[in-house]
Amino acid sequence: MNPKSIDNKTLFGETKKNLLEEITREDVIKGLAMPEKDIIIDDNIKLEIINCSENSDLPVAFNNKMLTVDLPLLYVKNNSNQKVADVFLCFGEKLNGERILFIANRLLKKQNEGLGLDLECKIESFCKEHKINSIYNKASSRDKKVGAYVWARYGYEFADESQIENLRMKFYYFAIKQGIVITTFLENLKRPIDFALAQGVPQNGGEKVNIGKMFLLNSNIEWHGKRDLTPGSQGTKDFIAYLKERGREDLIEKYYADEK
Repeated sequence: MNPKSIDNKTLFGETKKNLLEEITREDVIKGLAMPEKDIIIDDNIKLEIINCSENSDLPVAFNNKMLTVDLPLLYVKNNSNQKVADVFLCFGEKLNGERILFIANRLLKKQNEGLGLDLECKIESFCKEHKINSIYNKASSRDKKVGAYVWARYGYEFADESQIENLRMKFYYFAIKQGIVITTFLENLKRPIDFALAQGVPQNGGEKVNIGKMFLLNSNIEWHGKRDLTPGSQGTKDFIAYLKERGREDLIEKYYADEK
C-alpha cells in the first residue's frame, strides 16, 4: 500500500483536542539544546498551538489542535551562528490519554557527523520527561534523504504493517536490478531493521553486501514509523546497539544507563 493512501487514523487513532500545554519555550530550550556540542536553539524558535486540519502537511489524526515546535539549531562556536538543523515537532494526545510526538521534519545540514544521534537522544529524553511513550514520523529516501535507513537503525517500527508487503516486493526487484541474491527469506523481513540489515551475495559470486542498506538509501521510498519509548522495548534495544556500533558509548551512559 502506498504510504500516502494510509488513513492517518489507522496510524495514530483519534486524539483529544487538549494538547500538552504545559510544555513551555523554556522546557524546549533546556531539554533540546546541546551546549556540550556548542549547538543552541535559535532565538526564533516558535511554539504554536494550531488547528491541524488547516495544515495538509500534518497528520489529521491529531484531530483539531496540537502543539507545534519550529526548532532551528545553530552551531555557535567562534560566533559562527551556522545553522546545522531544522526540526519541526508536533505534540498531541490520544483519547485514551497517551501522549505522542510526530516528527514532521528533521533536516540536518550535514550528515555523518553524529549530530543525528545526539538529537535523537535529546528528543527521546525530552519525551520521557514529559511522559510521552510514542514517537511517529515518516521515513523517506526521496530527494537524497537518508531517513528510510536511519530511522530503521534508530529502532522505529512500521506504524502500519500494511506497508510491509509492498516494501518486500520493491526490495526483491531492487536486488534483481543490482544483480544481488537476497540471503534472507522475504517473509522474515517484518521490521524496518530487518530490511536495514538484510544481506545478499552477487549473482556472479563474491563477498556478502548489505543490500538492505542500499535499498533503503537508494529506492525513493517512504514508510510511516513509530518508536516505542517504554522501558525495555525492542526499539530501544536496537537503538542502543546502533549507538555501540557507531562508538557512542557516551550517549548510552548518559541516556540509557538503565537500559543496558
